[in-house]
Amino acid sequence: MPGKVRTRLPTPVVPTTSAPPKPPPRRRAIVATLLLFAQIVALIFEWQWLAPPAAADVSAAAGISLSGATAAPNSNQPRLIPFTDVNPYGVNIFLQDEVEDYKKELTMQQVSDLGAGWVKQQFPWDELEFSKGKFFDEKNNKDAWQKFDQIVALAEKYHLRIIARLDRAPAWARPPGSSPGAPPSNLSDYADFVAAFIKHYRGRINFIQVWNEPNLTSEWDTGKPVDPAAYAALLKAAYQRVKQVDPNVVVLAAPLAMTTEQTSLRGNMEDISYLSGMYAAGAAPYFDILAANGYGLNDPPDKRAAFDRLNFGRASLMRAVMAQNHDELKPVWFDEYGWNAAPDSIPPDQRIWGQVSREQQATYTVQGIEGAARQWDWAGVFNIWYFRQVGTLPPTSAEYYFDMVNVDFTREPVYGAVQATAHHWQVAGAGYHEELSGGVQPNATWPLRLNKQASGGAYLQVPVAGATSAAPLRLTFVGNKLDLITYGDVGTLYPLLDGGSDGLAADLPHDANGPYIRASGSQTITVVSGTSDQLPLQQHVLTLRAAEPGATGGLDAYIVGAARSYILFYALSGALALTLLATLLYLRRSLRRTAQ
Repeated sequence: MPGKVRTRLPTPVVPTTSAPPKPPPRRRAIVATLLLFAQIVALIFEWQWLAPPAAADVSAAAGISLSGATAAPNSNQPRLIPFTDVNPYGVNIFLQDEVEDYKKELTMQQVSDLGAGWVKQQFPWDELEFSKGKFFDEKNNKDAWQKFDQIVALAEKYHLRIIARLDRAPAWARPPGSSPGAPPSNLSDYADFVAAFIKHYRGRINFIQVWNEPNLTSEWDTGKPVDPAAYAALLKAAYQRVKQVDPNVVVLAAPLAMTTEQTSLRGNMEDISYLSGMYAAGAAPYFDILAANGYGLNDPPDKRAAFDRLNFGRASLMRAVMAQNHDELKPVWFDEYGWNAAPDSIPPDQRIWGQVSREQQATYTVQGIEGAARQWDWAGVFNIWYFRQVGTLPPTSAEYYFDMVNVDFTREPVYGAVQATAHHWQVAGAGYHEELSGGVQPNATWPLRLNKQASGGAYLQVPVAGATSAAPLRLTFVGNKLDLITYGDVGTLYPLLDGGSDGLAADLPHDANGPYIRASGSQTITVVSGTSDQLPLQQHVLTLRAAEPGATGGLDAYIVGAARSYILFYALSGALALTLLATLLYLRRSLRRTAQ
């Protein structure tokens, strides 16, 4: 109809279902990137976590806190210089002056707890041989060896090797009216004493030091100038007798006192010139190791050496003299090493060893040893001066403040610093190790034998005939592969790994007693073999029990390795590859959509 307005009803809205909104492309790209990053991190972590334990990882893998210090430096090749692959931590002790037995035992126990591998102990000639050939103390009506036998037995009980200092001629052996430090009138008397000492401790003490600081008149003959040629003659006499009696004993030349004095002043002689004088007098063939002193005085351990300055670095000048005399293949061991922490109450003119704080003493002691062990391939043992004195030094003496442990066995900060670091040298990491390395626990029933044909010039002989109570040799390492290098006829050795046979190489022969090793000549035998999924890359202990005492061969060296499992690595790598492929496909698709 004209004028009529038609209204149109609205189209009803029909509810529909649809897919949830897709995340914006940018968000999906972020998610893919994070997933890629997480897988890369997991892959890197897996590689590092299951990687063979390198030298710097030994202590961490073994659960040992190092307080920032690195682990024992290892190498895949034998050391060129013998007696340098050792636990470098040693201490000076004075148990010949200790009266109470429980204090002697406690001293050795605390040295062992420290992680040291060596003790340097004086065996004064005048306390052993009271007249020519007589080793009996009539005053106290007892065998003169008795108290020293007790010290040696304690060192063996706590698995510590002894460096024996032999000096202090008795009155009957030196010129009338001479000082207690004077050399003997007849060199043969000293040589005879050293021979008697070697015979008495045959196989139990392998390292002896001939005299002490002969460049000081107080250690030679007070009031008379020192004489490097005279000392060279004494050294020669002792060395020749030692090698006649037991060629397996290692002879250390006497350490020289650190001084810049010339004989014109008080009769003392500057140490570098004295060493040159020894070489000029023909001393080179008559010692196996040069002993040196390494006091830091006021300087940190990395302070450079100078002829007119006394500090730890001065040892490098001694080494230069050795090189000038073509004697580089001998090591240097440190007879006395450390920093003095005398308080301000000690007058400055009495602080002859310098002055540092107790905290600096602790830090410098560890830094010096760890740094030298990495940088000086000629350095061996560092005998810290000193562990504990028995009460002969009063607190008014500056020397009192070298102590690691006080007279009442209170521990100074230097003890804790060394303890936190030294134990890692008792665990062998990946690499080549000699028989005296820290991973091998000292064992008096496996004597040291010197032989130029052996690796490093020495090996540990299996227990000698008649050693019915021989203890198994104990070797601690981090890894899951271990090769033993034998020397000569070792007879039959029964190995155990962590107390059992799991993890031992499957191809070892067996008998009724279990897997065994039998070798003649120089051989490399795989004893432990596994991968990280079969044998964890952690600290393990291998023991070797000799079934046939009397064999002439023994352990020459060993090689620690690690064989890792790649299953997880390959799985993570595959997942990463798939994720990367999916991401690339997604990006390609997104780019096409953007182009349309």
